[in-house]
Amino acid sequence: MLTRMLFLTGLVLCGMVALTGAWPASLAPLRHDPEATFLAKAVPLDADIIGSGIDARQLLEKALGKLNAEEAVWLNTKIRQTVYEADSRFVVEGFLQRGPNQCARMEMEVGRSRLVIVSDGDILAHVQKVPGGKVIAAVERLPALTEETHVQDRTAREAFLVAKCCGGPAALLRPIQQHMRNGTLQTGLLQDRPVIQLKADLDPAKISAFSAMKLTALSACLYLDAKTLWPVRIDWTGAEGAKAPRLVRQIEFREPVVGVALDDDACARMFSYHPDGSENVTEVKRR
Repeated sequence: MLTRMLFLTGLVLCGMVALTGAWPASLAPLRHDPEATFLAKAVPLDADIIGSGIDARQLLEKALGKLNAEEAVWLNTKIRQTVYEADSRFVVEGFLQRGPNQCARMEMEVGRSRLVIVSDGDILAHVQKVPGGKVIAAVERLPALTEETHVQDRTAREAFLVAKCCGGPAALLRPIQQHMRNGTLQTGLLQDRPVIQLKADLDPAKISAFSAMKLTALSACLYLDAKTLWPVRIDWTGAEGAKAPRLVRQIEFREPVVGVALDDDACARMFSYHPDGSENVTEVKRR
């Protein structure tokens, strides 16, 4: 049995999701250059979205503002995360659906293992389905809302979802924006898609998803859609001691649907968890 970290610091990751179980026996060899599909060139930019004289930190703040806007309460995105090791890589795929009042559903698959995290705004279920084993579900209550500390409570509830890897892209961008150094911007095409490439150095000790990896250097390369500032892809490159830097994580947010509300029936299906008789359900914490 192996435990791997799935980077989402909000979707990851926290920003990170842990899947416990057997990984596929055959692992794809490491043959990937994160720069290979990016072509640096001038692309048209909307001044109303990008602004003039903007630097890397300010651009990330704009991107976060769009992700935190009221219409972004409803958000659905496919996720593909690749974890790179010395000579192999592990690919995890799934989706995240967010709704109002801290409703969320994330499903991720790696090999034949499956992780499902569901929040109805009151209860969160963390369900692991591992081949050959029982389905194990842990149930927790979200922090409660009170009239006296309404704003603080919502912040605490969102932090709870971030810790459970359901924070979405904003949970990944925020620590980059807060801790970035030597930020640079470059427009270009990412597989024919107009993007703004943002590069920055980071302190691995200050990025929770990487603090346990014993990295001595860390940098992020972020590709934002040139029209919407949607985070298309993030590459993290790290170094250990005197070793040469290498790609350690990559996450892609594909086919985003923002601001489209689900109807009542769809919400009931998406944001509910009903264990069957084969599942071992444990309530691990009450708040």
